[in-house]
Amino acid sequence: ATASSDRTAKIWHMKSGECVQTLEDHGFDVYSAVFSPDGAQVLTASASFAKVWSTESGQCLNTLECPRQIVQQAIFSVDGSKILTVSETGYDQSDRVIWCAISGHRLPSSAAAAVDSAAEFPSEGEISPDGSQKLVL
Repeated sequence: ATASSDRTAKIWHMKSGECVQTLEDHGFDVYSAVFSPDGAQVLTASASFAKVWSTESGQCLNTLECPRQIVQQAIFSVDGSKILTVSETGYDQSDRVIWCAISGHRLPSSAAAAVDSAAEFPSEGEISPDGSQKLVL
């Protein structure tokens, strides 16, 4: 998948190089795009929100709102149950928020403070788990 300044993210087939889905309706530049651990969803970060998309249908399944912030990155936890968003809040500071991947509800700030980001939220995710699709940033 590609994250782009054209306000879309695209999912590409690894072998054919063809675009299989275009994820629109961001309204702003898309800063990151990653697959869920099972490959069924793509998570994008754009402006003051992150969006969860179905890789099969290309439909937006959930929008995670982060008012007054710029969401620069969003990633799934290793087990796919949570989402971490990292937002720029100004003055060289960032805000980490943990969300429930199923409901889209924001988890208490104590949950974000207790997370070992490196272990629970790896930065990989650009290639689908079965290796057939790729996100290009």
